[in-house]
Amino acid sequence: MEIVLLLEWTLVQIINNGLNEGFADFGESVAISDDCNVIAVGAPSAQYDQFVGAVKYLRRRSDGLFREDFSVFGLQIKSTGLYVALSGDGNTVVVPEEKYTYDEYSNTWTGIVRVFRYQNEILQQVGQTLHGENQLRYRFGTTVAISTSGDILAVAAEVNEGGSGIGKRAGVVKVYKLVDGTTWEQMGRTLTGQNAYEEFGDGLSLSGDGLTMAIGASYKDPNTGYLQVFQYKDTDWVQIGDTIVGQCAKKCTGMHVSLSKNGKVLVDGGEKEARIFQFKNNNWYQISEGFDFDGDFWLYEDGIGVSISGDGKVVAMGDTVKQFVKTVDIEALVL
Repeated sequence: MEIVLLLEWTLVQIINNGLNEGFADFGESVAISDDCNVIAVGAPSAQYDQFVGAVKYLRRRSDGLFREDFSVFGLQIKSTGLYVALSGDGNTVVVPEEKYTYDEYSNTWTGIVRVFRYQNEILQQVGQTLHGENQLRYRFGTTVAISTSGDILAVAAEVNEGGSGIGKRAGVVKVYKLVDGTTWEQMGRTLTGQNAYEEFGDGLSLSGDGLTMAIGASYKDPNTGYLQVFQYKDTDWVQIGDTIVGQCAKKCTGMHVSLSKNGKVLVDGGEKEARIFQFKNNNWYQISEGFDFDGDFWLYEDGIGVSISGDGKVVAMGDTVKQFVKTVDIEALVL
């Protein structure tokens, strides 16, 4: 079946950095709502009274242009804006701060995650600030994902020491549900990497309802990486389908992942290629050859960034070093 390359894009608006011109790293992270009317943009070097970083929240106005509504500033230097997540309805934005507290003795950081919701024309924090276990040596918030409604939140953490019992940098993922609109409560057990240095949670994505979750571990020995998908059943997370394993020598799988809204189609971006899978007959099947951008050899630490449309029919893939994006129509592949 033919995969159609989408070429026609029209510039809607250039959004300028109004936080600290030239020094804000504006655009380090970006998220957009399902209807494309809300955008959240990270700027990790934005200055308030220090270079604390910020997330800028913009809504489209009646004239069709995006204008800044609110900015959420970080609490520590250059800690906010490295990563951002936005709910599908555009009303809830997740602001992780993975370098919130520094432990000089171990030279490690602990992180926090704050969630803000737009309601009554005000963006304000909803629920408590989330911390990593034991707070120290727990870079909580390295990646985050949120459901369409903004009521289910997934947070990954890079654990920096072996005292956690799972090995240094094995990685953990926790999922929370907003209860009574005021409190984040953990859903099910904490999911962990299998061995040290796997960086489980490097890639993280939720389905629209938040009950299906894809987790990537890009450093699985011998560094090929792997990807697992879990579904929330009864009171815990259960893996569905086989583990998807990388097919080359280094970081081939799990760096970046994106799930369709129904949780049935996913795209996996590694260091050298992107692959697309569909869940059918209780397993994951690759439905495309790996995309390697016309044979170019990828050697970049960031890998291939990927995103899939809510209906699972269009995939975007890109790289910040080469500075281009490909979008492809995969409708003919999805059964």
